[in-house]
Amino acid sequence: MPAAGRVQPDVALMAWGPDATAYACLFDGEFRDDAGGTSLAAPIWAGIVARLNQRRRAHGLARLGQLQPRLYAACARDPALLRDIVDGDTALELPLLADDGTRRWQVLPGFRAAPGFDPATGLGVPDVARLTASLGSSDEW
Repeated sequence: MPAAGRVQPDVALMAWGPDATAYACLFDGEFRDDAGGTSLAAPIWAGIVARLNQRRRAHGLARLGQLQPRLYAACARDPALLRDIVDGDTALELPLLADDGTRRWQVLPGFRAAPGFDPATGLGVPDVARLTASLGSSDEW
């Protein structure tokens, strides 16, 4: 974990791919399989933080405010709050139109996931129940 500063992302969420079975997109009453990645992960994280704040208010605590400093401190105490992602990368393979009109693929390298904190998946994927118990009812981080 870095001693100071921030990177992107701070956290991850398995919202695309063959192992993304824990989350699904429900739109107009129907489950969709054409949404994923950041488009699905960002609103799920927003919902997690909203639930944390709801629980905090029920315990007479203030809202979390900026989550990152509290999240990093809480994870330093209890690394199991987020599950480490150790495989995968953020490389992108994009189609490009060549001068002759043909399509070719260009790989833009990204970051690789690795054990511990990494710039591909940050701290990891939340254990929502554990995270709620830690951040949702206490100011001790």
